[in-house]
Amino acid sequence: MHGSSFGAGPRKRDPGPPPKSPRDTQVPRRALALGDHFFSKDGALRRDPTQVSHFELLGLPKGLDVDDDALDEGLRVLQRRLHPDRFATSTQEQRDLADAASARVNGATAVLRDDLRRGGDPPPPPARA
Repeated sequence: MHGSSFGAGPRKRDPGPPPKSPRDTQVPRRALALGDHFFSKDGALRRDPTQVSHFELLGLPKGLDVDDDALDEGLRVLQRRLHPDRFATSTQEQRDLADAASARVNGATAVLRDDLRRGGDPPPPPARA
């Protein structure tokens, strides 16, 4: 006997929900790309980059739990943009700013990987009566 022994003919597939319009499937864009606060409008590294938290710097939601994969991805993106080797032919000032930006990213990554440091300062002990 040839064919399926479970029933007569092929099964019909459930078509599922109607397809979404392209607008529904687009991922919302970030206001700034990772690392944009290090750069001025002309594309040069800034002397005084906007101060952001370690979480914001690496594109992570603030909290005690950190997604290691998201942290690694944020680090990779920032390393591609800010690594001092990318500024090898730039002015000495730009090379120094790239070194400082890279150190900031590495420091933020180290803090976020460390459970104790990521939590911030512990509250002071209660006063004794």
